[in-house]
Amino acid sequence: MKSREAKLSDVPSITKIHKKLFPDELPNAHNQIRSEHHRVFVTLDSQNNILGYVIYQVIDFEAEIYFFGVKEELQGKKIGQELLKFSLEELKKDEVKRITLEVKESNLKARKIYEKCGFINVGIRPRYYKDEAGIIYVWEDKTI
Repeated sequence: MKSREAKLSDVPSITKIHKKLFPDELPNAHNQIRSEHHRVFVTLDSQNNILGYVIYQVIDFEAEIYFFGVKEELQGKKIGQELLKFSLEELKKDEVKRITLEVKESNLKARKIYEKCGFINVGIRPRYYKDEAGIIYVWEDKTI
């Protein structure tokens, strides 16, 4: 398993995973990969099949996770955690000091990954999602 920055050729695989995980929200991965304000990372298996992805918007020294997903059948195998750790290290190289995100209150798997990677629950946004609250998480670079 290895992680790297996404390429345009990864867009179909990212979109396929995303459609299964978030059918109501489609990322514009093609434009996000090409945008100077977005960073997209993927994790691949030994045959270079994409197992998961994370999409950030980055502005100056801050970033926000827009989408983060791992193939459903592979969840719980630390793929997401390793991808998130890799992406945090890459963003630190670009001097990103703070990252925020919202996650569904009921998404305990994702919340556990964020917390293991140093994100802190700082609040709640009632009705942020169509059917439930969003939990706000923040990660800050402690090396500064």
